[in-house]
Amino acid sequence: MRSFQDVLCIDDDDEYNFLTQEAFYDYHYNGKLTFMTSAEEALDYLAELETFPDIIILDINMPAMNGWDFLEKYEEKGFHKRFSSLIFMHSSSVFETDKERAARFASVKGFIDKPILLEDLETISTTHFG
Repeated sequence: MRSFQDVLCIDDDDEYNFLTQEAFYDYHYNGKLTFMTSAEEALDYLAELETFPDIIILDINMPAMNGWDFLEKYEEKGFHKRFSSLIFMHSSSVFETDKERAARFASVKGFIDKPILLEDLETISTTHFG
């Protein structure tokens, strides 16, 4: 069974990043887990990689460049055509309009309510890597 081994989390909130890290710990995840606290930083990081993460967990609401801006730049740079990362939007309040907007991005595979839980990771694993 294929599993995800490389995860990038993009969220400006250190508390949620800590909770996300704990969820991965509870999942007994032993792959690479990288945290970026801004969308700009994450795009710069991705531009330097030869192989992209299996999963990108992306916060919607961030200062300067939000999750939507990130997705637009991600596609402008052609990352979605060269790499097969699965992007999951991560938010404390997801509106139906957000889900509709996300559907326009082929790389976005779903939404995860904050905080991310062990069950969310299990669902991602079985749905997309099982």
